[in-house]
Amino acid sequence: MTGSVGGPADGPPRVVIVGGGMAGLAAAWELERWSRTGEVVVDLFEAMPRVGGPVVTDLTSGFALEGGPDSFLTTKPDLVGLVEELGLADSLIGVRETARGALIFRAGRLHRIPPLIGVGFWSAARSIRSTTLLSRAGKLRVALGVLLVRLRPIRTDDGIPLGPQLRSRFGHEAVDWLFEPFLAGVHSTPIDVLSPSAVAPLLPARWTAAAARPLPAGGAPPGRSRSVAGATGRRPPLFASLREGMESLPRRLSESLRGTRVHLGTRAVALEREGSSYRLRLEDGRSVGADGVVLAVSGPDAARLLGAAGPADATRALDEVPRTPTVVVGLVVRREDVPIPLTGTGVLVPPRTGLPIAAITWLSSKWDRPDPGDGRVALRAFLRPIDPREAAPPSDSEAVELAREGLRHVMGIEAPPTHCVVFAHSRAIPWYEIGHAARVERARRALAAWPRVELAGNTYDGIGLPDVVGSGRAAARRLAAAFGKVPPRS
Repeated sequence: MTGSVGGPADGPPRVVIVGGGMAGLAAAWELERWSRTGEVVVDLFEAMPRVGGPVVTDLTSGFALEGGPDSFLTTKPDLVGLVEELGLADSLIGVRETARGALIFRAGRLHRIPPLIGVGFWSAARSIRSTTLLSRAGKLRVALGVLLVRLRPIRTDDGIPLGPQLRSRFGHEAVDWLFEPFLAGVHSTPIDVLSPSAVAPLLPARWTAAAARPLPAGGAPPGRSRSVAGATGRRPPLFASLREGMESLPRRLSESLRGTRVHLGTRAVALEREGSSYRLRLEDGRSVGADGVVLAVSGPDAARLLGAAGPADATRALDEVPRTPTVVVGLVVRREDVPIPLTGTGVLVPPRTGLPIAAITWLSSKWDRPDPGDGRVALRAFLRPIDPREAAPPSDSEAVELAREGLRHVMGIEAPPTHCVVFAHSRAIPWYEIGHAARVERARRALAAWPRVELAGNTYDGIGLPDVVGSGRAAARRLAAAFGKVPPRS
């Protein structure tokens, strides 16, 4: 098929968005006020037959088995605001009151995570005295570290990886068994190469060099998030999910786009510059002209689209961003086959265990959703992230066996699941390794040679859903400002 998508090049500004994940959808939603009135023409192209990217939920078992993020942090403004705008505030659910924290697996035992670590809360060293996770020497080293870190704060710029800084203050045992599964596990990046700027918001202010603490995506200062309390009369939980599963968010968002033409199953292959405008080439031979572009795709995919004709420094920097595949296995098992009490939210499995899984979420115990009441429980196992430069991801059958091996070692579950689904996401998560922020800045600075071409997504401004949504909305605001619609906020 050949030809063009849409009408003539004259008329209102045209925007093309490449990528139908949460960043691309959020960008389209931000432009909706103008696309509905015809002041801006917006086309969104997604290579897959569905929107949402890794945000996917399997409901066939009677449970919400999440293949991507199962929740989001409500203290960041952009996603909370989006939930309100889409009328989903009443669908927010929180963690069950009976789910008393998470555990860490070590030496064949499950250990409660000491309250030294927690989002928004860090206790003094005395909180670690009662933990069974660390040896006596390890506890003493942590206590000393609390003193050392006040004298030598953690640098949160991109100069030194987080791991060596924590090791020099708290010792190897605490880093290997406590800090790495909690901090680095979220980013799927080994702690000894992890950029401290990526996790700076999780660190206590008194432990860090204050000058380098970043703002949340979208530029809002900490502590000034929007709240859905205005619409519902109640404050949202700190960690929230959606009653019908997280995929209900991109689905509702896509359905709410009245002014954007969404093209599913349509792969973009190249972006070309044509004077002061652009042309997006599609795999089926068609093309579309644009005055502004949002590349809501990974760094390497953005580099591929820009190709040899794009700004060389931008394509080099984007192509250098390593990304790791993620494989999540959702399982439903009989409660009688689980030999331990499910009184928490799940288990973190440190790399030092040598096991093939990084974490297990106890979904039916964690989230305040209706229980089918038939004696089954829902779990999901995260396979250990791999370095894509060294190994290929497992097949679905291999993933199931690896997940079951992890369940046997960590939870003692021998029986086969009654339901199982594998979610494999190719190159889903970027490694926020040391130098990542500088690499992204270099790419954006070089891409300025192509005006009104924006980057958005988890490669650039944070991997959490609020960061991704904020990244997409901020990119759209910059384009709107370039078209004289609003002043730029970020």
